[in-house]
Amino acid sequence: MEQVLSIGAKLHIKALVVSFNSEVNELHQVATPLAYEARRLGYGSQLPHGIRRIVLDVLKPHTPRITDLALMISRDERVNGINLSLKEVDQNTESISVTIEGDDLDFESIKEILEQAGAVIHSIDQVVAGKRFVEEVTLQPENS
Repeated sequence: MEQVLSIGAKLHIKALVVSFNSEVNELHQVATPLAYEARRLGYGSQLPHGIRRIVLDVLKPHTPRITDLALMISRDERVNGINLSLKEVDQNTESISVTIEGDDLDFESIKEILEQAGAVIHSIDQVVAGKRFVEEVTLQPENS
């Protein structure tokens, strides 16, 4: 048995759907920052964790200095800590190791900051993700 809806009823339903979608969008905008803050404060261990540590091999020009580059990256709200280590210096560039820790790190955001500083990522040397840190295990050969 098919029911025919009036134009007024169809318009009313459409308005309800638009209103519902708008409210869902508003809730998402409020809930997302709250979830990040709860995770940062250690609440809600059931909340998913994204990338927690990333280690990058980076080639950069002499400027900006590594101190300035560290501050640029640390301004990202998802970054809890950063370590930049100078590995090699030549006439025009510096090779550095970049270790970043945080909750749900955004690789693309970090990459963009590095590129704005004139740096290039040579490789991603380590990534740690999940609810807890898992350190690399070094196995000893059987005959040692």
